[in-house]
Amino acid sequence: EITEAVPALIGVYNILTGDYLYVNNAVEKILGYSKKEFTKGGVVHLISIIHPDDVQHVLEKNQEALRYPLYQKIHLYL
Repeated sequence: EITEAVPALIGVYNILTGDYLYVNNAVEKILGYSKKEFTKGGVVHLISIIHPDDVQHVLEKNQEALRYPLYQKIHLYL
């Protein structure tokens, strides 16, 4: 898959539940977590490891996405 060849972290999650549906292999290289470990924690885990200065921005972007019906039908890439 192309996403596995990309050196950047690619993740797909359900914005309504916060559950990760997919992350590429870069999660292990960049963050040190296996795919299983990272996806198990969902967005809650992601928020816990984001730099405190960036958390508010991520939360605001999620809230903004929830206001648009289109985003409720697709998965967002982070």
